[in-house]
Amino acid sequence: MNRDLPDAPRVAQLAAFDELRIGHCASLLVLVWRGKVTELSLARLAEVEAAFTGQHQRISVLNVVTDDATGVASVDLIRSAAAAANRFDEQVRGSAVVLLSSGYVAAATRATLDGLLILVGKAERYRLFANVDLALEWLWKLPLQDPRILDPRLGDAVRTFVRESRTDG
Repeated sequence: MNRDLPDAPRVAQLAAFDELRIGHCASLLVLVWRGKVTELSLARLAEVEAAFTGQHQRISVLNVVTDDATGVASVDLIRSAAAAANRFDEQVRGSAVVLLSSGYVAAATRATLDGLLILVGKAERYRLFANVDLALEWLWKLPLQDPRILDPRLGDAVRTFVRESRTDG
């Protein structure tokens, strides 16, 4: 083994709920949405994100919406998401959303994100992607990105975390 190479990145779990598994790699927060998303889901996320932003001055967020995710893009849900986004706005470099889902789930996620962008007003800091690699490439290009997440092997670590999230719980 070459001792000059750093260890491969890994995504460590911070919290797990039926509908959401949260992990991180350095200052990258990884959210795997895998069940019914509700206002309670967003409140749980806000608690974890508050603790995480207390440890990291600036963060990036990678949301992965699986085909198991459900929810209704209600006005209340969108408002709750916007309030959470505004709460952590100063600390978030950008937030990428990977839609692994299709059909209704993908359409509902797009509708929620579109509503969120209107309320938050920072469309340049949010992007939708079809896969993890494209999302990471975008996150890596954000200004003042944490060099600890600039590892091409991070995509494999995220995919492993997502795969484990689908069978966890």
